[in-house]
Amino acid sequence: MTGSPPGPAAGVCPFCGTSREQLHVWEQWLERTLARERAYLDRRKRRGVRTPTDDVLEEDQRQLQTLLQVIRQARACAPPAGAFPLTPAGQQEPPLRPSCSSPEEGA
Repeated sequence: MTGSPPGPAAGVCPFCGTSREQLHVWEQWLERTLARERAYLDRRKRRGVRTPTDDVLEEDQRQLQTLLQVIRQARACAPPAGAFPLTPAGQQEPPLRPSCSSPEEGA
């Protein structure tokens, strides 16, 4: 067999298989969603309104912040477009473990 060994597709996170551009779109969407929900919760708090749904939305804010961190880390791990040769679809096996370190590994 000649040529380069199969590697991640250009600009794709080696862990999740999503392109940097797609991760950036998700990151922007999630930032807008978090800001919109935070503004809603803050308006309700100023008016003195509180329901069980507000408690759930507050918890969602915390969970979505964690997801945003994961997306940012995946985006940082994705090589820039053109860093690896393109391989035909279906020829690349997903990695068994992430090739970028988790925050716990860096500590």
